[in-house]
Amino acid sequence: MKRLMVMATLLAAVALPSAAFGLLGDELKITDQGTTAQIVPAAGGGSAVEVVGKYSGLGNNVVTAHISAPFSCTNQGGNNPPGQISGSSGPIAPDNGQVTGTIVTAAASCPDHMAPTIGPTVTVTLTLDDGSSRQFFYTV
Repeated sequence: MKRLMVMATLLAAVALPSAAFGLLGDELKITDQGTTAQIVPAAGGGSAVEVVGKYSGLGNNVVTAHISAPFSCTNQGGNNPPGQISGSSGPIAPDNGQVTGTIVTAAASCPDHMAPTIGPTVTVTLTLDDGSSRQFFYTV
């Protein structure tokens, strides 16, 4: 009987912490694999931001990528009214836990012949199908 109690205690000591750690879930280690962001001419005029990216550590989670960047227009009075440009992907199924792609924002355009100044930071938000997300920041 004593042996049975010792065995049950040892089994509980090993099994319960393992089960508890299993309930915490597997935290994905999403990493950037050399993503770049740059300002490019937009179709139809103006400027846009192009992000060429590769991210790994996604497991089998379908991901949607969203990029956004601030911009401003300098007017005749020297003021800089702000704006925001963005672009999104559709759902992307990872291949071996990785996604690769290019996303271009809408054009940043200003009225009255003012030139847009984009940046300095571009934000890429990866949203997984479970609703969790991770942000990455790039300088343009």
